Amino acid sequence: MKLAAKLVSLVILLFTTLLIVDSYLLVDRERDLLESHSREDALASARVLRTVIAAVAESGGQQRAEALVDDLNRSGQLESRWLTERTPGEVGRRYPLTQRQVAELADTGVATLQDRAANRRFTLIHTNLGTDRTGILELSESLSPLSATERSFRVRVLALSGAVLLVGMLLTVVAGTRLLGKPLSELARHAKRIGEGDLAARLWWLRSDELGELSSAMNQMCESLAQAREKAQQETEARIGALRQLRHEDRLRTVGRLAAGIAHELGTPLNIVSGRAAMIASGRLRSE
Repeated sequence: MKLAAKLVSLVILLFTTLLIVDSYLLVDRERDLLESHSREDALASARVLRTVIAAVAESGGQQRAEALVDDLNRSGQLESRWLTERTPGEVGRRYPLTQRQVAELADTGVATLQDRAANRRFTLIHTNLGTDRTGILELSESLSPLSATERSFRVRVLALSGAVLLVGMLLTVVAGTRLLGKPLSELARHAKRIGEGDLAARLWWLRSDELGELSSAMNQMCESLAQAREKAQQETEARIGALRQLRHEDRLRTVGRLAAGIAHELGTPLNIVSGRAAMIASGRLRSE
């Protein structure tokens, strides 16, 4: 794998990891916020209903208050029933209420809890109708709308994250190929030409980044190598000329020594012959 591909893959991996973590945290945060708002709405509605039931019971009697609770069942949005437990402490043993929720039920008259296994929310209202119905009224509602909203939000976040990731990948690949991959390939080809002895090629990039500095350094290196090669060639030619001169002088010395040897070997007999001839010609030496 080339360096550009490795860097692009690393950037995409980091980007994907950060996007997944951010999406997960965002979904959890929005779910908690949605559940908190839904719980507050349920508590507010329960307080209003408690006040209304008490007012109806006081003005119209127990039957009208019970009819109001029955109307809640017929609406289909809530299911209501009277619990046999009559005090917050008793209902706290029936439901997994915390001490804080039991105290809240005794203090404000309302408390709420969620059963994720049943996918329902239970709202408890401590009522006082002044009759045998005085006790705990349970309201339960399905959490399916809340779950549907959460699923819709997850799908939207995942779709948005996927789109952002896809665009980021495309931009990263294009930017990595254009800004990093192509310049590095050109630098590799230029280095190969230098290795083959082509020092005339130059890189002309008007860039102020590290790759631009590297191309300028390679151009300067080519110029230095060309000058060094020219200087070495001149010195080599000078050495060859000097070597030829030395060889010529050596040949001349050899010829001189050879001529001196021949002259010595031939000069002595010739001198003797010349001396004898001169003596014969002068009559100082008679021939026999």
